[in-house]
Amino acid sequence: MSRLALLLAMTACATSGDPFADDSEFAQSLTQSEITRVLDLANYPGVDRAALDEAAGLDTRAAKAIDEHRAGADGRFPSIDDDDFQSIEELDAVPYIGDAAFRRLATYAQAHPAPSGERHENIVFKGWQAEIVLWGANTVPIGVLNGLLDNRAASNVIAARPIANLKALADVALIGSNALGAMRGQATTWWHARAQHPTSHAGTFDGVAFDEPTAALALEIANTHTREQMVAGGVYGNGASAIVGNRPYVSLAGVAGVAGVGASTMLGLHAYATSLLGHGSVQDGDECAATDDCAAGLICAGTTFYDVGHCRPEWMANTFSKATAVAIPDNATPIRQTIEVTGLASVVEDLIVHLDIDHPHKEDLRILLFQPSSAESVIWDVDSAGFARVVVGANVERDSSINGTWTLEITDHFGGNAGTLRGWSLELTSRWD
Repeated sequence: MSRLALLLAMTACATSGDPFADDSEFAQSLTQSEITRVLDLANYPGVDRAALDEAAGLDTRAAKAIDEHRAGADGRFPSIDDDDFQSIEELDAVPYIGDAAFRRLATYAQAHPAPSGERHENIVFKGWQAEIVLWGANTVPIGVLNGLLDNRAASNVIAARPIANLKALADVALIGSNALGAMRGQATTWWHARAQHPTSHAGTFDGVAFDEPTAALALEIANTHTREQMVAGGVYGNGASAIVGNRPYVSLAGVAGVAGVGASTMLGLHAYATSLLGHGSVQDGDECAATDDCAAGLICAGTTFYDVGHCRPEWMANTFSKATAVAIPDNATPIRQTIEVTGLASVVEDLIVHLDIDHPHKEDLRILLFQPSSAESVIWDVDSAGFARVVVGANVERDSSINGTWTLEITDHFGGNAGTLRGWSLELTSRWD
């Protein structure tokens, strides 16, 4: 029997029209370390409104509400009037933040933790301040540092590059509380200055192709790792020396343009970055338990159907969305929306359906999903709280075409309440038949 699971993901405000009505029981169940991670994430400018919406999976209005709260009156984050979240209760009080939002924030914060705060020489740094001050110490010209620090301290910082962490910066000769405080005072300026650099570093350099995650990490390595670390990671020795001797860099093109850096050095840098990304060595088609088991460029697919998945090329996975709002009438008249799926392999490996529905009595609804083959699956059977993980069974055809028109049908079979389908998406992985 099939055990393909469809996760029906509701937004935090789906149970009520009142955006302030969703006090989160889930938030109260978090441990202190989980609360700290969530608050660090909510207060981290590196996770902007788009990331809260798209990567963390919050309702668009919840992402907007968090962003507006922390940015303060001037709407700029970070800036002098930021209004950080000091407690989980303060975050819970934000409109559209309820159980669903907290679950997603906690999950995302665990997988992608924001930097934590630090204290050095009695100077307290927020997590993002620690990150950007370290960036500035490794990146800005000596003229900028001379304007902040004693000239001897500035020269010592330049000589100490690459500086691995904030403690190492505090240990540099003549860097004490006054110097660290002065650098922390530049955190907002440096954060926005760094944002002016190109956000995408992917590309082909000396014939070596880097995707975005690998390119970003390779650039970080080039700016911060020692020659010995790079050589141990597989970078050609002379090339590693050339990289260290010509810092800082704002792009991989700058690294590749250094005399003494060629294809072999860039291949080594690529291999070193890949090894640090957490990729495993399991190859295409082999068994896996999670994507981290798979080699670079592969994802682990099939784990919603089998106990063990198989590594597949990343292009065999994609999410397809429809964000057009449609009223759900209170008269047993079904509504239908379609999503066109293209560009995948031939048949379904994993299928997860995400729904964004506003309805006061979701238990009144019956929701069907039709595959391109016209196979029909009942996918909605909720409890009174409006959340369910539904095991579908053999009525999902895993050997029919994944590409084509998928149709969602919603019917309200009981009188008294209407609602809205705000959007939905299909999270799919595929395989060859």
